[in-house]
Amino acid sequence: MLFNLLSNANKYSPEGSVISLVAQHLDGSVRFELHDTAPVIPDESKELIFTPYFRIENPERGSETPGLGLGLAISKKLVELHKGKIWVETNREGGNTFIFTLPVSEKNIN
Repeated sequence: MLFNLLSNANKYSPEGSVISLVAQHLDGSVRFELHDTAPVIPDESKELIFTPYFRIENPERGSETPGLGLGLAISKKLVELHKGKIWVETNREGGNTFIFTLPVSEKNIN
């Protein structure tokens, strides 16, 4: 999941931009946030990007953007199989934040 999100952030963000990853433990789950500087995903596409074969082209690369549109669909399925959630939000400064949560057992946290 992380590899796919990082790969997408790299693929769609401008060259040389900053991509950050934050993880934190919250109330029985771990929350991961990946912040990118890619073009903002339109509200009407925020759910669709997690469906198989749906793609948003990178305006800087056009049809040269590699991929089949399966990575986010697979990531969503993996997160859900682990009883987690995944979604995307728009950054105030531009770009997107992909967020996913996974439950953890408190006895495994030290």
